[in-house]
Amino acid sequence: MVWLLLGWALASLPSPRRTSRAPLRPVRTLQRELILSGERATQLLCWPYVKGEACDCAQRKAHLFAHCCGAALSHALGVGDGCRWIDCRKPHPRGVVEQLSAWHAAARAPADDSAASAAPLLAPCRSVRTATGVAPPPRCTVPARAVAARMERHADESEYVFRLLREPFFASLLRAQPTRRLLAQRGAIKEVCEAYAAVAQVRGLLWQAGRAEAAANGAGLTVLDVCSGKGLTSVLLRRALPEARVVMFDLNGEMELSHLALDPRLDFVLLDLFSREAPAILHERLEGSTVGVAVGTHLCGALSSRFISLAASLEGIDAFTLCPCCLKGSLGHQVKRRAKQLGRSNYDVLVESLAEVCVHELQTAVCDDVAARSWKRERWHALENRDVLRLSSDPEMLSPKNSFISIVKGDGAPQL
Repeated sequence: MVWLLLGWALASLPSPRRTSRAPLRPVRTLQRELILSGERATQLLCWPYVKGEACDCAQRKAHLFAHCCGAALSHALGVGDGCRWIDCRKPHPRGVVEQLSAWHAAARAPADDSAASAAPLLAPCRSVRTATGVAPPPRCTVPARAVAARMERHADESEYVFRLLREPFFASLLRAQPTRRLLAQRGAIKEVCEAYAAVAQVRGLLWQAGRAEAAANGAGLTVLDVCSGKGLTSVLLRRALPEARVVMFDLNGEMELSHLALDPRLDFVLLDLFSREAPAILHERLEGSTVGVAVGTHLCGALSSRFISLAASLEGIDAFTLCPCCLKGSLGHQVKRRAKQLGRSNYDVLVESLAEVCVHELQTAVCDDVAARSWKRERWHALENRDVLRLSSDPEMLSPKNSFISIVKGDGAPQL
């Protein structure tokens, strides 16, 4: 009887129900973000308008789908897993792709006669050379006064930020929306400091190599900015060395690179640094230059070793500078063990280990003979006193990972 009563009591309890606003576990589906004429579709929408907020885009972006569900819109355009709410109170519109495509076609119609009306779509292959990108339709951006005020607030933190504010070209960077967008992005203060530190290293290498004219104005110089990201370092290199040619290399082919259209001597190449074609593509971009310098700023893991290997072996690269970043892979494990044994920081040991890799790669690049390597090792110990290999740190970078490994090849490198 007791068991019967207990069963009846349990059966009479209300069954648990999912709350109306409880999130559902999303069903993950593999999808690709929609690209319209080289532009990410999600970046063509005016999201403040979608949220019902005020915007300053002057309808240069699509004013569509007001007060609709942002997660549903993003999912329709190939981003995210969609809305997770059972009874979302916001509309989930249909035909999102069709409506946005129609708006985009209408917005581009006046510029269809121009050959440079849209940026090229960069195919997601392992190593593809691309033409210089061109400016996409204007976008919402932070006002120039706000960017300048933000820089002023951080001017006391680093000499490099203070220097940028006093540069004669700073006003022109703010006037042009593409370069202003670079300075307005999150982390721009840190990137400005990294860029100026790289510029200082390049100039120092040119003076050390006896290239006074190139150090002054960049005459005959080609700089390879490897793993460049959006290229703030490249932009400042071009301003600091007005006669130089700067080529950006990165594996991300979907970055917003409209600032390339402002400078004919600034180019971008989609490149996988580990591909077989990488040495040939890098070497090709050095053709026609009298001096070549490779720059790698905050390269992660094995990218640092690969950068050293390519820069040391390629003819045409007269000098290179590397600022390593994080520990990854087998080298990272070795560095951690060595740092623990020595009681030193991982980063300091990483920099010294990569400096040893530089010496080894330069020895190997010149001669594969075992006996000659032994002779060259002694030669390198003597050359280190002449600053052929230079280790330096830059406290103005606003980052604890601020060490540079700089190498001058050519006349400074050992000759057999």
